[in-house]
Amino acid sequence: MKYLFIINPKSGIRHPVKQITDIIKYVFDSSSNHTYEIVYSEYAGHARELAKQAVYQNVDVVVAAGGDGTVNEVCSALVNKNTSFGLIPMGSGNGFARSLSIPLNYKHAITQIEKGLIESIDVGRIGDKFFFGVAGFALDAVIGAKFDTFNHRGPLPYFYLGLQEFFKYQYEEFELSFNDQNIYVKPLILTIANTSQYGNGATI
Repeated sequence: MKYLFIINPKSGIRHPVKQITDIIKYVFDSSSNHTYEIVYSEYAGHARELAKQAVYQNVDVVVAAGGDGTVNEVCSALVNKNTSFGLIPMGSGNGFARSLSIPLNYKHAITQIEKGLIESIDVGRIGDKFFFGVAGFALDAVIGAKFDTFNHRGPLPYFYLGLQEFFKYQYEEFELSFNDQNIYVKPLILTIANTSQYGNGATI
């Protein structure tokens, strides 16, 4: 099988790029069944571009080493394609990985990927955009957008931004249509959850 590893060097609180690169080489150099390449994303959207190229090059598995943002970029390029997805959790929250019981230990995750076991997952779509973990619309969306451009990672900055935005949040009305009924709500938090948590063990 042919693998492409896309490493986001800016993911997470720590950036163990060399450590992860060395483990990939250690695990895959000893395998005669696989070929692989390691590349590094350089800007927002780059991981998606690299994954799209991999599909056209008939790569069997694209592996993202990063957080939930990197997961979204790479997976968006692979929906309904013949290329599979693998993940080395490297983010600050790793909600997607935790929900799917993907090992947070780098070596364990890479060893699992090398075994090549494939399963299907559900995908959400909003307009022409896909999501794979959770999609927020109310205060949770505001906090997520702020966190995305914040200089620091981890749970503390997330809670700091949440508290800050909570006191100035203006409630919006939403119409929800499901199970043959329509309801109108003004929620503090409104999330479509494809996985069981936001990240850092914050279970929905």
